[in-house]
Amino acid sequence: MKRTLLLNNDYDPLTFLAERRVFRFLAKDKVEIISVWDDHFYMNGVECKFPATLRLKTYIRKNYRSVIFSKNEVIKRDKGICQFCGKHLSPNKITIDHIIPKSRGGENSFYNCVVACFECNNKKNNLLLDEAGMKLLRKPEYPKKYIRNVFEDKIKSWHEDWNWYYDRYKIVNQD
Repeated sequence: MKRTLLLNNDYDPLTFLAERRVFRFLAKDKVEIISVWDDHFYMNGVECKFPATLRLKTYIRKNYRSVIFSKNEVIKRDKGICQFCGKHLSPNKITIDHIIPKSRGGENSFYNCVVACFECNNKKNNLLLDEAGMKLLRKPEYPKKYIRNVFEDKIKSWHEDWNWYYDRYKIVNQD
């Protein structure tokens, strides 16, 4: 099933829409079509191409919120990459390391937890970084307060026009 990228009035990516919501937006005349797929559908007896990108006619304010600490949010922030050796990890190979071990008073927080592969986490054990002779690839930070990364969803069919919005999104939301 092909998805449709919904843009805010200022061309910021908001979300991907399922087919049903696309038709609702079109029927209520709330969007303009920016780009289309090759697929066709019929609306009121007229053959139309299925929209790949829609832009809202009016601007909506994004609802920014604080990110609550969780293992999943640490994994998203670190993009599933071991913060010691730089390996890209599959979900079942990810562990979370406490920079200051819990046994030494370290807490569960975005500033004290990072993604680590099993080998690096095991090597560090309950030692401090300098005691283990290890360094972090980057300092852990609190995640940015965005609704969510619009492009984190795995989209089976990618429309080439989305590359421009994806690149723009990456520049605006740089690490």
